[in-house]
Amino acid sequence: MSLSLSRLWMTALFTLSLNGFAVAQPATPNFPFQFTELFTVNLSLGEIFNPIPIPGGILINEPITGGIVNGSAINGTVLGGLAHPSIYNNGTLEVPVIDAYGTTDDGYSFYIREEGIGSSSAQVTRIVSNVEMWTTSMKSSN
Repeated sequence: MSLSLSRLWMTALFTLSLNGFAVAQPATPNFPFQFTELFTVNLSLGEIFNPIPIPGGILINEPITGGIVNGSAINGTVLGGLAHPSIYNNGTLEVPVIDAYGTTDDGYSFYIREEGIGSSSAQVTRIVSNVEMWTTSMKSSN
């Protein structure tokens, strides 16, 4: 896989798949769960570092230089992070990992991590997010 194709893949991954959802919509139409979008993240990417050879593939490291988080659960600014997917078997298996951090619009720190496995056409990922939860009195006493 060339670096230009990797860059396209990474850009698509960031702009399309870094979305947080509470519960996925099941295949059965009458099932009681529904999609609830919690947030969308749009990231700005820096230049890709040279790929690192790993057993069976390569590790790509690309800095996250900024971004925006918008949604019903959280709104804020991404300050930085790193996208570091592993690509195996000539591009047929991918293990995306994205780490981003920043501050919410009301001044709290957050960290978001997406990780998963799949191919370039279909991936299963999970998103873990942590937000600093200090009360006003705790924050002012530190």
